[in-house]
Amino acid sequence: MTGVQTCALPIYQNLEIIFCDNESTDNSLQIARTLKEAKYPQLIIETAPNIYKYSWEEPVNKALSISTGDYFTIVGADDYLDKDYVKNFMSVISAAPDKIFVFQSVLRGVDAEEKFLSDISHSYKNLEEFKKLLFEKCPVNTPTVVYNKKLYELGLIDWQSEKWLGANDYNL
Repeated sequence: MTGVQTCALPIYQNLEIIFCDNESTDNSLQIARTLKEAKYPQLIIETAPNIYKYSWEEPVNKALSISTGDYFTIVGADDYLDKDYVKNFMSVISAAPDKIFVFQSVLRGVDAEEKFLSDISHSYKNLEEFKKLLFEKCPVNTPTVVYNKKLYELGLIDWQSEKWLGANDYNL
């Protein structure tokens, strides 16, 4: 099951799922189109040019430019979301939405049969180190991070594709 397929598992009335392909070669765009036709007509499908070879800057910026939500996370084709992912992170954020601008959960490793392998977590010297890394490059793996869209709108999240070429889900 691909990232886009697991995104569509829980259908929430106020959940907006935007799939934006940047000329991928793994058949993701066709999978998204099939999913939209067969099960999830609300799925928004966009495309973006692939300017930076190993970056997701183009599709993420395109998706954020049309999104209407307050929070976002980024899910890659190789990411799997648990069926309770949205419910779990929204239960935390809704407890203090005016105070939570970035939320990180544990990354759970699973194999191809979705069997649990291990939890992967990150540690930091202090809160200041985490903040510094968060705004310079991503110190954590997505989709374990949920961002308030205001951070992006204020220019506090920048992919810096020319500087951080590589696996961009590790180099925000």
